[in-house]
Amino acid sequence: KAFAAYAGLDHVPTAKEILTSALEDKWASFRCEHNLKSVEVLTTIIREFNPTLKCVDYDYVMPYGDEEGMKARRRRVGKDTQMNEKWLDGHLCSYYHRIDLESFETIRKDTRCLKRSYIPMAAIAGANGYLRPGEVLSPRQVREFALAAFVNGCPGYAFYAGVGYDGEALQAMMEAQDLVARYEDLPWGKTDGTAAPTCANKNFAFASTVRPDGSEVVALFNYDGQDPVEVKLDGKSYTIAPYDVRFVDRVTK
Repeated sequence: KAFAAYAGLDHVPTAKEILTSALEDKWASFRCEHNLKSVEVLTTIIREFNPTLKCVDYDYVMPYGDEEGMKARRRRVGKDTQMNEKWLDGHLCSYYHRIDLESFETIRKDTRCLKRSYIPMAAIAGANGYLRPGEVLSPRQVREFALAAFVNGCPGYAFYAGVGYDGEALQAMMEAQDLVARYEDLPWGKTDGTAAPTCANKNFAFASTVRPDGSEVVALFNYDGQDPVEVKLDGKSYTIAPYDVRFVDRVTK
């Protein structure tokens, strides 16, 4: 009944009528606005009783900039991350099914499209639960994911730990944190440098940031799980092992 009034209909539609007609996008908008109102009510109540708490939503990756893709995703999940930002302090975004280079590129895009704090959350469970075999992260991929979040300006990263994951993932996280501690005072995700490394392998990615003195740090990522990649930067060559990340100091002046 509420949707019929929202859509200006003269009758209450059936589910079949909604999902097989031009009403589908309007139904998605109705659900997104309902979700927005729910977020508003919850966060308002929470902050009234404890204004120090941060309200973060578990989000899904949205194809920002792709109008048709956005419509399809809104129809599927019934929520719009950008709409909800007004009431949120941050996002905890699902990366269960986005791994390797795709996850790197998605984190980079999302952190630039969203205004609130952004924390990507991957999964480190075994297969046949909510992960398909090809989506199970090795310890080296776990380390890479954590560092991808860091160099793209995220304040943190998260892993949903199900059953059957490799305990070496914990060691990989500590290795990542060791590198984070070395470079965490730099403006990752806020001030991009001018580095232009080249690599023939399509599984290569990089990020860079600028120090106050004008020099840069460049993070080189190899998302090829089988072979090392050769990267050239400022006339020098670097070999990056499979599923590895290397930080290179670059003097630009």
